[in-house]
Amino acid sequence: SRMVRTEGEKRKLSFGYGFAIESTKEISVKYLGYKVVSPVRRVMKIIDPTPYIERAVKIPGTRLLGKSIRRLIKIREEIFAGDDSNIFKVHCFDSRFDELWKSARFGRIMAVKNSEYLNWRYFKCPTVKYEVFAKDEIVPQGFIVLHTAFENNIRYGIIDDLIWNTDK
Repeated sequence: SRMVRTEGEKRKLSFGYGFAIESTKEISVKYLGYKVVSPVRRVMKIIDPTPYIERAVKIPGTRLLGKSIRRLIKIREEIFAGDDSNIFKVHCFDSRFDELWKSARFGRIMAVKNSEYLNWRYFKCPTVKYEVFAKDEIVPQGFIVLHTAFENNIRYGIIDDLIWNTDK
């Protein structure tokens, strides 16, 4: 909270904003003075329907049904797949991503996502192992940050950040 206030004063901003997970939202509102202004919608894509089917349908053969549906999902993805030949794994954000950030800003109100912030947020995080992938290694045209979570016997893939060059 102090960092937000200090940086905001330095940049002559009248407010700061952030995203909180459900377990920290209450602390942010109650003790740090934040207000909830809008919910953030989550979307999900089921990659392996087997755990859902096994929980919902209590009959023999649900595992086989889940595997069959998973195969259909994979076939559909193969049909509609795009070109991923220039995708690479990122191990550290550098000046190339600062240039991407400058070209990818979408509006006047957006968190600064330069290499210093991105390295701190994703690669120096002690509690979550993030994976970062980008397109076009020499001059990155975009990147995605992902991590997995495990809840109710189901592994979820979560998209944490997504930035792309709107000019390309």
